[in-house]
Amino acid sequence: MPRATPTPEDIPLPGVQGQRPVAGYDVSAWGQGAQAIAKGVQTLGADVQKSAQDIAEVQTYRARNDALLAQDQILGDSIQLRQDYKPGGPKYVADPDKLAQNYHADLDNIVDQGLQKVPEGPFRTHVQARIQIALAHERASVDQECFGDGDGLTLGVGDGVTLGSGFRSFGPTWPMNGM
Repeated sequence: MPRATPTPEDIPLPGVQGQRPVAGYDVSAWGQGAQAIAKGVQTLGADVQKSAQDIAEVQTYRARNDALLAQDQILGDSIQLRQDYKPGGPKYVADPDKLAQNYHADLDNIVDQGLQKVPEGPFRTHVQARIQIALAHERASVDQECFGDGDGLTLGVGDGVTLGSGFRSFGPTWPMNGM
């Protein structure tokens, strides 16, 4: 009859080699490979983030340069417009009302065309702020020229900048910074 309690020889134990050799697996290379893949993905992510930052910096640089170029173009075209409206110029009209009306319409058109080159946002606001004083002074100068008793004002009184050079100034033309 079989015994009531088996002996250790009767129970096959796991992990104990039997008669035949058992093959083992060395998975340490897999662990090292997985670590290398994780490190590579982490490096790739950092490089993608740096690339995105570089692209954003380049786009900001381009937008800033476009804004400065638009500002310079508006002011340059305004100078040329002023020359066109001088007596003997291609757009000169003897009627002061018509001259002022045409000049202001052309100046508004130049500003609108220039601002269209700058996308909405802080750069456009900056350009508008930078040209506002110069253009307001130029408009007043043309109105003074048309309806006043003088030859006109130069743009940028107090700034040391002139727009429409060759016109007589009724105000100070030296830089008034710090006064």
